[in-house]
Amino acid sequence: IPPFILGRMKMEPARQLHDKTLKADADMNKADWLTAVAGIVGILGIGIGWWWADAAAGAFISVGIVKDGVTNLRQVVGDLLDRRPLTVEGEVSEAPDKVREALLKLTWVEEAEVRLREEGHVFTGELFLTAASTTDLSARIEEARRAAASVDWRVHDIVVEIRDRGRGG
Repeated sequence: IPPFILGRMKMEPARQLHDKTLKADADMNKADWLTAVAGIVGILGIGIGWWWADAAAGAFISVGIVKDGVTNLRQVVGDLLDRRPLTVEGEVSEAPDKVREALLKLTWVEEAEVRLREEGHVFTGELFLTAASTTDLSARIEEARRAAASVDWRVHDIVVEIRDRGRGG
């Protein structure tokens, strides 16, 4: 019973904190109680004469282990390859699109491209901006960084490249 309760309690903080480790721990709690239930059902099945119940419980448990392994392997390889950030549920994060929208609201930005990647709990990446003019570059770079960081608390380390529209890049 405790793993069932704890697993459910950990899911919401994992989403709010974008903490994949906490999500994995919640998934392990779920796997623990599912494995325990499957084992109990297998033993009870043998007790009432179903010779195949223990094998069925073992198959159920092994399918769950293989599924978790494949899911976690895909997650880790994707993180290593710097793919687009995902939520803890595995859905594509809206953060890059929101950062781009925030940058396009800056009066001096004509075009914006955003590349973000996950590094633990935070996002790092690059901003490629086309500016109408490149006067006062240091202030514009800082303004772009602040605009990107204001979108999401996880936007952490950002490199900004500003291209001058008049000079072709």
